[in-house]
Amino acid sequence: MALKIKNQHRGAVPRKLKSITRQATKDGLLDAAVYFHTTLRDRRFTHAHARAAGYWQRKPSYLKQKKRKVGHTRPLEFSGKTRTLIKTQYRLSSTSNRGVAAYAGARTFNRRHRESSVNMRQDFERILPEEAEQFATIVDRRLEAALAAD
Repeated sequence: MALKIKNQHRGAVPRKLKSITRQATKDGLLDAAVYFHTTLRDRRFTHAHARAAGYWQRKPSYLKQKKRKVGHTRPLEFSGKTRTLIKTQYRLSSTSNRGVAAYAGARTFNRRHRESSVNMRQDFERILPEEAEQFATIVDRRLEAALAAD
């Protein structure tokens, strides 16, 4: 499972600055992926983020069973195994067009009962508008620094 951050082009760039801009954008997108992994990853498992992102509603019977068995009703988490695995089983990469945070430990989010409308993968990957703004700010800072240095 991979979370992707895409780059929107800024317009024409003079020929001599093309390689500098491309490298700075690539570095900025990698910084954004690192920011997601270090800061935003754990928020995906909170009730506040579930409300803000509009996660699929779970059945009340499932929530009761979860509360009785494991003592919580946090979204995207039952035993906590996946939450623990994604802290260590991940890969962060970027190109000049997108940054990727790929979580091999989150493969259980791909499983889905045929009669369920809950899609945990989509819930985990959903980016809020304020998070997109934070990513844009990170990429812009890196790009501005690279252009100022040249």
